Amino acid sequence: MLQEIGFRDADFPHRFAWRNSRLEGKSLRWVPYGMPRLNTRFKHMAFFLYGKNPKTGKVVGPMGTGFFLGMEGHGSWYHRHIYAVTCFHVAVQKGASIIRINTKDGASRPIEFEPHEWQFISNGDDLCAVDVTDRLGDQDEYSIVPANWILDKEFIAHEQVDIGEDGFMLGLFADHAGKKQNLIAGRFGNLSLLAHESEPIEQPHGLTHPSHIFDMRSRPGFSGSPVFVYRTPDGDLRDAAERGRLKAFRQQRHADFEVVGGGDFAHVIDTSAFNRMAQESEITENTFLMLLGIHAGQYPERIEARKIKKTSGESDDIIRDRDGLKIPSSMAVVVPAWKIENLLKLEIFQAQRDQRDKRMIEERDKKNLPEPESTNGDSDPPANDANPTHQEDFNSLVGAAARKRPQGG
Repeated sequence: MLQEIGFRDADFPHRFAWRNSRLEGKSLRWVPYGMPRLNTRFKHMAFFLYGKNPKTGKVVGPMGTGFFLGMEGHGSWYHRHIYAVTCFHVAVQKGASIIRINTKDGASRPIEFEPHEWQFISNGDDLCAVDVTDRLGDQDEYSIVPANWILDKEFIAHEQVDIGEDGFMLGLFADHAGKKQNLIAGRFGNLSLLAHESEPIEQPHGLTHPSHIFDMRSRPGFSGSPVFVYRTPDGDLRDAAERGRLKAFRQQRHADFEVVGGGDFAHVIDTSAFNRMAQESEITENTFLMLLGIHAGQYPERIEARKIKKTSGESDDIIRDRDGLKIPSSMAVVVPAWKIENLLKLEIFQAQRDQRDKRMIEERDKKNLPEPESTNGDSDPPANDANPTHQEDFNSLVGAAARKRPQGG
């Protein structure tokens, strides 16, 4: 059975605290705080990627990470289009196009794709995806990141997402990947800089695009990992004036549309989407968990090595005194999650969705399956894919980091 990740799957510790709401006023609530313990569904969203030796045809790896993302279908309220998402430099350039997915019997199995089957935008970000909806079975242990978890520019502006946000990623620890099953590892850190349209960064596939910078120690194997950011009420260190502006915005969320901000930060947003997220997740004010983007690589750190004095019988070292070395730093490059929306608008994905939705409608009509009731008279769930305002520019500082090229993970 398909499992969709929800806010409750991030098992935050809780405690009582006084909170204000528009409807109730001041009340004592049971609110989340700190770093969440993650439900096993989070681990099931990630998979590992393998390739083939071009000479022997033998499967080699693992060589990278990917994750499952789901979009609501229109054929039936319970239907999803499911995509495997990873980095272009992993699945296409390196040829690690074979997915290894865990199964419910404690093992794993391959889902074979060729590198050319992974879709990407020409001269686009270090990002690619493939439709896996019809390749997943009841034997597979997987969960999906819902498309409405994508952290877009509107959410960034309205929630004032910025430096210091807590976050984590899930992916491949290459030294202990698991022989029978994928063993998913976590890395933790904080948002360092947001993507800036006028300050693009060279991503590991060799092209420059606006990218987030995340302060999180990484290593080869985590490329393609999903990176999440979260906030709890106790984790907000902004001053009272800023929190007051956010509260004023939240108090006007009953309107369907609203213009907020000014200058580069002015946006017309669909506030009903925020209402739905709050209602479905039962989250309190100033609390969220969202997909920031896809980990692509990290900047190298230049260091000066000094070897320790040799003991008797020890052979000479290759590294010489004062040799310059480069090691991966904690400054990781993250492809913004909103770029996934651009990718999934490709004609091939749209054609697949259209045909699958048509098939699902026909099957639903044959079985006479019921549709859920809706208090607003709309029986179809809100679509998660086409919001044109997602493509507007959002400006923040990346600074001198853009002049260095990151290493692939």
